[in-house]
Amino acid sequence: MFGIPERQTRDGIVSFYVPLTNPQRLNACLTCLDSSTIRPDVKFQDKFKLLQDAVLKELIQNRQLFRTPPSMESLEAITPNWGVVYNNDTYAWSPYTYITQESLSKMKLPAYIDLVLNGVHISRSSILPQFTCLYLEPMSEEVIDFDWERPQAEIEEVSDVPASDGEIVVLKDATAQAAERLAAKQSVREAYTNARAAYSKADQLAHEFLDKYDLSDNESAFSGMDDMSEDESTT
Repeated sequence: MFGIPERQTRDGIVSFYVPLTNPQRLNACLTCLDSSTIRPDVKFQDKFKLLQDAVLKELIQNRQLFRTPPSMESLEAITPNWGVVYNNDTYAWSPYTYITQESLSKMKLPAYIDLVLNGVHISRSSILPQFTCLYLEPMSEEVIDFDWERPQAEIEEVSDVPASDGEIVVLKDATAQAAERLAAKQSVREAYTNARAAYSKADQLAHEFLDKYDLSDNESAFSGMDDMSEDESTT
């Protein structure tokens, strides 16, 4: 999971930047308003926590980064919460969460973005994440054009939202719906990408098998739908 540490010195303090060999996506859909403003969204805080815990567990199992293997408690003690914090009655980014900004200058803003964890900065007193921004899709303004000249008697009553006495119904705003739809669409794309990669790997293994072994009279060539349920006695 971790690459070769890079030694860094700043203000006399020595730290190490440890890159991830496989950068990890947060799988969130954040709103980027301009080149310096990413809206903090507390609903994704659980994702930050899961990612943080996963990195700490990997650090514990790594026997090359530390002279003495650390415990989870010792790592948690020097790892401030990543992501969003509640400060002065508002949500803000934790000062310990570093998000590089250079990639934002190439985006069409405002836009939706995800965060990708590329590495962590480790010192004696802290473990801090370094994220980059992943461009998802430009935001678009959705405008509803009401016909204000229409006679009021012809306006139909909205009756498709269930409600009961004393129950408050909160409708999801258009921006939230668009963000959820985009995140779901991205998941579908990733699933197809993974499926194509798996099929390509299986096809490669099949060719390697046929190059090495001859098929008997009772065996058939591999296919994409081969259930691999042949009688072992035929081999």
